[in-house]
Amino acid sequence: MINIFAKYKHISKPVKASLWFVISNVMLKGISFVTLPIFSRLLTTSEYGIVSVYTSWVSLVSIVTTLTVWGGVFNVGMVKHSDDRNTIISSFQGLASTITIIFLVISVIGFNYVSRLLGISEFLMVCM
Repeated sequence: MINIFAKYKHISKPVKASLWFVISNVMLKGISFVTLPIFSRLLTTSEYGIVSVYTSWVSLVSIVTTLTVWGGVFNVGMVKHSDDRNTIISSFQGLASTITIIFLVISVIGFNYVSRLLGISEFLMVCM
């Protein structure tokens, strides 16, 4: 065990970041794998289907509304312009917020249409 810690101390920061990225992703997938039987036992088949459809739509809508700027563009901007980080953060946050508000206004105006289009109830539409 001491040997592992000694090796860990001497690896580079990108390797450490990659290692923890893999570990955290495995843990997240593991949590969802463990909770799947719990949800499937507590919910009926139709309720579980509604939850699955809702989470799928939330994932897709969040990709479109935020343009997933936090994925890669943000990291590149932070590296290339390390002296102007606060400006970059506020710009990306402003962009994501503006696009999300635009989609919110569109969905409020066409609330019934969007709800039918997505196949979810009005309550879930409000939650989304």
